[in-house]
Amino acid sequence: MRLVFLGALLAGCAGTAPAPALPPVTDADPLPHTPPPAERVMVGRGPTGLAMSGGFDEARALGLRFLEAVIAGQRDEMDRLLAERVALTQPRLTAATRSRTEVLQSVLAPARRRGVQSTATLESLVAVDLVRATTLGAESEPNQRLPHGLDADDVVLTIPLTNDGQRALRMMLPGWRSTGKIIVRGGASPRIVGL
Repeated sequence: MRLVFLGALLAGCAGTAPAPALPPVTDADPLPHTPPPAERVMVGRGPTGLAMSGGFDEARALGLRFLEAVIAGQRDEMDRLLAERVALTQPRLTAATRSRTEVLQSVLAPARRRGVQSTATLESLVAVDLVRATTLGAESEPNQRLPHGLDADDVVLTIPLTNDGQRALRMMLPGWRSTGKIIVRGGASPRIVGL
């Protein structure tokens, strides 16, 4: 009985061909890791990711969605889009941060929302076509240390406000005057990390 079993086992193993060998790795093969996109290429700094939009389109859409939620007073949507800690960007970027709860309390306080008309739209308060996106690293001074929790790859949106937007949004978003700034961290679950 054992001989029959051993014979059947050997016959089954003899019928399978070994897997074909993989061709050797060449310089034409893709890198195992794609670095983050960069707007400017620094020679000698290693590989650089090619960016079609550099995540700017996604960041722009998220920033505008947040502003729509601010205008409409949609707490759940703002809560979903904000990081746990939010850096203060206006009048300049500092190391100071506020919690998501503090930001929501400020934006949703009835006294601060008086300037927003019930008919207000994003386009009536923001010059949407003029929103500019860049990376935090590109916007910062050379050798400038970024505040803790922010990365050079974070996207900075500069938001030009209309006259109505200047009156309404500066009450809810401290420091926003003729323009505001939103910093967006990309990734699988993008969040706003600076206002």
